[in-house]
Amino acid sequence: MKKFIVGIVTLAFFMVALTAAGAFELMDPDEYKAQVLADLGVSFELHEEISQAIAEPAQPFAVELDEPVVIGFATPSFDISDAWERWYWSIYYRLEEAGIPFTMNIQATSRHDAHDEQLAQVESLIAAEVDFIILGPTELDAQRVAIRKVHEAGIPIMILNFSRPFEGDEETLLYTAFDHEYGGYLSGMHIAETLGGEGKMAGLRMIPGTLDNQRFGGAMAVIEQTDIEVVYETYAEADRQMAYEATIDIMTAHPDLEAIYATSTAMALGAASALETLGLIDQVAVYGFGGTVDEIDAMLRGRMVGSVFRFQDDAGAVVGEAIQRYLEGRADEVPMSFMGDMVMADSSMTEEQFRELAERAHRYSQVEMGLGL
Repeated sequence: MKKFIVGIVTLAFFMVALTAAGAFELMDPDEYKAQVLADLGVSFELHEEISQAIAEPAQPFAVELDEPVVIGFATPSFDISDAWERWYWSIYYRLEEAGIPFTMNIQATSRHDAHDEQLAQVESLIAAEVDFIILGPTELDAQRVAIRKVHEAGIPIMILNFSRPFEGDEETLLYTAFDHEYGGYLSGMHIAETLGGEGKMAGLRMIPGTLDNQRFGGAMAVIEQTDIEVVYETYAEADRQMAYEATIDIMTAHPDLEAIYATSTAMALGAASALETLGLIDQVAVYGFGGTVDEIDAMLRGRMVGSVFRFQDDAGAVVGEAIQRYLEGRADEVPMSFMGDMVMADSSMTEEQFRELAERAHRYSQVEMGLGL
């Protein structure tokens, strides 16, 4: 059996995957950001200014309010991974750090694909006349109606987990996420290097839609330029048990498989468990997405090879900063799209290296959740 050992890859450094087709260069992160932001009509300079601002403690709030700000917070269930909860706490503590009085009205759907349920929750927040709505869509396209209803109500809305607005949306205050397509691209580069540009791999996808298309498509943009064959792909709905069962089926049909790319934490962990059951954990390189605490633990124990690691609290802290700037009459200083920093982490890293990443990434949320290392 093959034991995969690879090195850490970051956005700051150039990674090359040598294949029969040649060499692939990772685009310079600033160049990539600038191009994407330019396509979205967002100033790169403004984006970087707010990025630097959230890296520092919040400035004191410059407005006196008659009563606390009421914020509606609606996301898919926290059970999917720890990302939603970390974003909640990073928003919470960023606002508290600034000295903004606020209350949170929290809503969470029962399933990641409970689109109608989330629409009803958003409608209830509108009816409650909250001052702001923070929405983590079950799926961006599926929640266009909800977002438009918020616009019609005149409530500022910020979208979590998506950095690219849907076509025609010019009213949302902020989209904040770690660009899924580029995260997939990083994953594809790492898979290509790990497999030496050839071999067989499979894909475990979430649910059809923008988010999964970007995560999977970004990886495939690299893989399609190699001699790696994608022999199987299926939707496992970001569910650990479904991914477990799918992996058993995959390995039965393709016993010589060398890699599985899962577009969510839960599916990556489900795949790893199945491979352990089959005694094939050293043969197949498992990749996840997000760099969550559970994925870090799996990489430290050799159950996973790699995962895009997101500096999670950035996506929440920028929401707190946007609320502050809006209340201070500085809405024009909020970029409509924010792309948080990511690195490609892998199983060659030490616990100390993971801890250093986590201390930066979870500078707000660790107060409640711990580093988990």
